[in-house]
Amino acid sequence: DRLRACVVGPADHADDLLAGREVSAVGVVAAMVSAEAVRPANCEIVYLGRLSLEQQRAVTARMRGAAVLTIAENDPACRSRAMICLLFEAEALSFRLNIDSVANSQVRIDPRVLRLGAGVAP
Repeated sequence: DRLRACVVGPADHADDLLAGREVSAVGVVAAMVSAEAVRPANCEIVYLGRLSLEQQRAVTARMRGAAVLTIAENDPACRSRAMICLLFEAEALSFRLNIDSVANSQVRIDPRVLRLGAGVAP
């Protein structure tokens, strides 16, 4: 089975994901979905682009308790309550992990990944 990734809002770093480059080989298919239409039944991965904090929180609240991985592209402080918040720096990409959001979902993340990310208080 393929994982469905929903890109919500304009995204600066999701072109390859939407074009299917490399991710189709690992079983991920992506599509743009509006913030109002995205639901746990539609997506196993939700990638949040440039949305207001209120819009991001509305989407992550809808995903809470479901088996949906939420990733925020434009939230370095991780206030959206997404599970993973990407940090883009010159020549580097890192991420913050919202442990509370992960714990309140049905998503299980390998402990090795947990050690890579900087934890964020809820």
